[in-house]
Amino acid sequence: MLNNKIISYIYQNIFHEEYLIEQLLQLSIGNCTKIDVIRQFKIRQNWGKVMRLIKENQLENIIYQTIYKNHFEKYIPQDILKKINVDNLVMQYIISLQKKEFEGIIINFSKKRIDFLVMKTFLHKKSLQLDAISKIRNDLDLLIPIHQFKRAVKLLFYLGYKYYPDHYEKKGKSSIEEIDFYIPQSQEIFKKNEISIELHTTIVDTFDYFKETFSLHDNQIITECLYKDHIYINKKNPRIKVFSPTSLLISLFLHSFIQHNFQSSSSLYEAFVILKKYNKEIDWQKIEKQMIVWKLNQYFIIYVILLHDFFSGQYDKNISTYLHNYHKKLSFKDRIIYSYLRYKLLHPSKFLVVGEKEKEWTWAIISNKVLGLIMSKIRDNLR
Repeated sequence: MLNNKIISYIYQNIFHEEYLIEQLLQLSIGNCTKIDVIRQFKIRQNWGKVMRLIKENQLENIIYQTIYKNHFEKYIPQDILKKINVDNLVMQYIISLQKKEFEGIIINFSKKRIDFLVMKTFLHKKSLQLDAISKIRNDLDLLIPIHQFKRAVKLLFYLGYKYYPDHYEKKGKSSIEEIDFYIPQSQEIFKKNEISIELHTTIVDTFDYFKETFSLHDNQIITECLYKDHIYINKKNPRIKVFSPTSLLISLFLHSFIQHNFQSSSSLYEAFVILKKYNKEIDWQKIEKQMIVWKLNQYFIIYVILLHDFFSGQYDKNISTYLHNYHKKLSFKDRIIYSYLRYKLLHPSKFLVVGEKEKEWTWAIISNKVLGLIMSKIRDNLR
């Protein structure tokens, strides 16, 4: 059997640029030391590739702030550092605009008594200390009951937003035809300048090729269940609904799995920070029961393991029960494949071309055998 240390050796010595990015992410959450990162900086890097990977994974602000905070500028070529400095100034300006606009949208929705819940981590960023490491290409995701959709849309149009049928549409519309009879999709997109608002009526999209496992009816039931499990955050007087820590983790899992096939490192990063911050508040027994009822237990296991493996976290006892039923003996070839899968986590654009056929194909790759690879690595850490 090949020792797991050899997997790490292969990864570190073949995939230099990917490993440097991982090390910077690890440092930002306290999972490695500056010396570890400096050691990787001193290895010859393809900086064009490093910058491309950072951008593809929407990690610009996270990585740049980690570089500044730890004074790593001297290890970066001057032309690359100049680009980072310029990009950072633009990012901070856009992020400040986004934050101001998002807060204004939330207050306006509250004043108009539109029932809504703020999804993901926007209103958790202060407690999670994520303000300085927000993604630059960020949306405000609002989950609303379907009967509130018409009122919400009219307010967004009044505030100057335009409707976009999808993210690839270049020209927006100032109205939705026959709005009284319009049946909203799981998410509808509204944009104004650099700002994007997504109105969700279900927690994620429902894809035809996966409907036997995750149908529209399943989606609606899960959405209702998570919507009810909310807490309140005060934001300039109105009390705003957000998911409880337990439902927040579940919602991020569903988004990562259904929308991104686990291939979004920035989403994994945010989820790991949530896991680290709210671990004692997360109801693991409730999650396990719900995942079994929803027939998503095995996918959630994959998610938690990928999450911890990617960020080399300390494995909590609450999660250890997920790990023992799937262990398999692995060959030399299997462990080489695992190293390649780690590499693929930072290559979403190559691993997943946009489109349902490609998503269907990637799900076929996340098989029981791959789960066995991950379990084996985790078991060594649990001993």
